[in-house]
Amino acid sequence: MRPDLPAIRGVTFGTRQVGSAAWATSFDSQITQLTRVNNKRDPVPTVPGRLLGSGTHWHPRGEIHLESDLTTAYSSVR
Repeated sequence: MRPDLPAIRGVTFGTRQVGSAAWATSFDSQITQLTRVNNKRDPVPTVPGRLLGSGTHWHPRGEIHLESDLTTAYSSVR
């Protein structure tokens, strides 16, 4: 992360997979405070990986995965 830039924080809801494993690693090294909230029944967070094959697209870290009753199933938030 560049010391001359302010820290970037973010929260997303139901976002799709957006980049390669290398992109996700680079993103994680620069944006250290990201929270991604996904619902178990929402198909969007699995796209396009489910369509193109597992391992083609990745999410950055920071996921909170909600069950149908809105309880947290797991969290990878740092």
